[in-house]
Order: sequence, then structure tokens, then C-alpha cells
Amino acid sequence: MTDLTGSRAKLKWADNQITILGAQITAFMAQNVYEVRTPPNSKMRRATLYRNNVTVPDDIKTATGMIVQAQRDSLDHLVVALARRKNAAVRETIPAFPICDSGALFADRANLRKIADLSDIDRAAIVALKPYKGGNNLLYALHWLSNKSKHRDLITATQHGVGAAFTTIGSNGYVRKLTLNRAEGPDGTPMAVVKMEADPQIRFELSHAVSFREIPEAGSRPVIEMLRGFSKIAGEIIDGFDI
Repeated sequence: MTDLTGSRAKLKWADNQITILGAQITAFMAQNVYEVRTPPNSKMRRATLYRNNVTVPDDIKTATGMIVQAQRDSLDHLVVALARRKNAAVRETIPAFPICDSGALFADRANLRKIADLSDIDRAAIVALKPYKGGNNLLYALHWLSNKSKHRDLITATQHGVGAAFTTIGSNGYVRKLTLNRAEGPDGTPMAVVKMEADPQIRFELSHAVSFREIPEAGSRPVIEMLRGFSKIAGEIIDGFDI
């Protein structure tokens, strides 16, 4: 039985922190971060979303980066455990879980040396995961964010850092047009405009979420959604080697 305690401990810590982070983000988003203005119109109702002068707290940014690092590290811990499964004496150049910018880079001999200490079966299993951009984009997003978190914030309070979903509630109303402005801009810049043909009594509701900056091949998605996806795929990979 391979000792995968280190990998699982990393993910367990990450999952616990995701729960805490989710509560912090919920509290932050309840601070009137965004304002919806819906001036009356006899034929059309126009709802405009504005961002108020509120920034994402540093503890949310820091916690997000630390969680991503732990999730990425869990896969490196896995490869070390697999190397020890084959040979208890792991060489000084510590093995690592390779994730690359392309399939060609992944297949490079220098890159594959990271898993050279693994058995043929374990090495083939990692290759089959296609851990590179265009092969397994969720793994690539985890790797990309892990690298970026060492040098800059992963999330932002500017327009392109927020995802918005619009719903109308009423007897005969519906959304006619939605325009989402994701360009950078100062506080008070309109972020989205929704035009609706609707009953005058219709109620307009907006939901929004703190999101990662745009990730190659993954777009811009809510932080908690992405983090849970990373834990899920990392956990499935680790479980697949638990023999």
C-alpha cells in the first residue's frame, strides 16, 4: 500500500480552507459591493450594475493563493510517494508532477525526467492524464494559477474579476438584452446593462461572485467553484494510485 498521507493532508487542509474562504467571500459580497439602478421607463426597464468603492480584502487574496499552492503540491507529493513505491531511495532531484503549456513540452525528455523514478505503469498512468494545456485544461489551470500566485494576486475587484448572472422574477417579464462590460475602469464605472420588456411590477435580481482573473483555456470563473474543481480532480488522481 502506497503512503499517500502527505498528498491527502494537503487536500484536506485545502478543503477546510475553501469552506472558510467561502464564508469570507459571502460576507464581503454582502457589503453593497455592487449597486443596481433601474430608472423607470414606460416601455423598457434598464438596469445598470455599478461597482462601489470596495476592494477585495487582502486575506481573501492571500488565502486563495495558499489554497491553490496546497492543491498543486498534493500532486507533487503523490509523485514522490509513487517514486518511493518503486524505490525507497529517491534521488536528490525530487520527482514532480509534470504539467505543461503544451503536449509537445510535456513529451520533452527533460520534462519526463520528473517522473523517471516511477514504475512503467505509474508513469503511463500520468501520461494518460494529459496534464497539459489542451489536454486536461483543469489541471493546466491549477498549474497556471499556482505559478501566478507566487508573483501576483489571483483575484481582483475590477470589472473583469466579477461574474454576473441575471434573473427576472415576475408574471410576464423577461430579459431582452444583456451587455456585460468587463473592461478595466474606476469605481462607479457601469459594469453591465440589462434591458427588459417587463411588467412594471417585475422585480429585478442580480447575483455576482468574486472570480479569478481570466485563466487560459478556463475563462473567468468564481473562486470557490474553481477551487472545489481543483480539489476534486486532484483527489480523483490521488485515489487512482491508491493500490
